[in-house]
Amino acid sequence: MGKSSSSCEAFSAAEGYNVHILGSENQALAKAFATRGVDRFAGVPVTETRTGAPLLDEVGTWLACETHQIVDAGDHLVVIGRVYDCAVQDARPLGFYQSQFQSFRAEEELARGLAHDASGVRVGWVVETPAGALLLREEQPDVYGLPSTVMDSSALSEDRLSAAAEEALGVPVSIDFLYSLYETSDGRLSLIYRGTAEDAVLGDPRVRAVDPAVFDVSAVAGRPERAVVRRYLDERNESRFGIYAGTQRHGAVATISGVNRGEPSAHA
Repeated sequence: MGKSSSSCEAFSAAEGYNVHILGSENQALAKAFATRGVDRFAGVPVTETRTGAPLLDEVGTWLACETHQIVDAGDHLVVIGRVYDCAVQDARPLGFYQSQFQSFRAEEELARGLAHDASGVRVGWVVETPAGALLLREEQPDVYGLPSTVMDSSALSEDRLSAAAEEALGVPVSIDFLYSLYETSDGRLSLIYRGTAEDAVLGDPRVRAVDPAVFDVSAVAGRPERAVVRRYLDERNESRFGIYAGTQRHGAVATISGVNRGEPSAHA
C-alpha cells in the first residue's frame, strides 16, 4: 500500500480489515470504490466485523483479517493480516484488464470479436415461471416464438441481459445460464439464455405461459427456435441441460458427461 494513498492512515491504525473478492455482478461497486474524491460507502450496506472493519453486504466472497504486522517498505507499507473468518460464494469472478472489466463470459468474448458487425447480437430467452410454465411470444394466433431482441455486443452484462429480458417479457427475469449459441444464416451471432421469471404476473399481453407437458413444439415458428425449444423440453424432463454451439445447421451440445453431436433439428 502506497504511503501517499488516502487509505494509508486508516489501514495503519486499524485493528483489522476485510478483503472482498468481487463477482461479475459487482461492476458498479468496483467503479464506485475506484473513484477518487467521493464517499465510497454512500448508500452501500455494510456489516461491522469484530475488528470494526466494514464488510460489504453485496459481496459474497470475503476474508476477514486481523492486522498481524505492518512492514515499512520505503514508499509503501506491507500490511500482513491473519484471517479469522471467511465466506465463499459460487459466482463468476470480476476481472480488470486493458482498462476494461472482464466477467469471464465466453459469449461476451465472442461478441467482442464480432463488434465490427453493426447489426448487433440477437439475444433470446427460454424462460420459466415459478410454476414451471414456459414463456413464449405469440407472433400470430397459435404461432409462437422465443422472446428476443437485438443488443449491442458491448452490452452483454448480466444486469443488461436481465433488463432486456424484462422489457421483452414484461416481467422481471433472473438469467441462469447461456443455453444456445449459434451463427444465423445472415452471419449474425444468436445467443439464447435460460432464465427464470421472478413473478407469475405477465406485463405483456403477447406473452403466453404454456404448459411444457402438453405444448406442441411444431407451433414454434422458425427451424432454429423450434429446435431450441424442443431440446429444452427434452432436457427439462431429465433436469439435465447442455449448451449448444455452432450454426443453424451443424453444431455440438456440451453436457456434463460429454459432447453429443448432431443436427440442430435435435440439438440447436
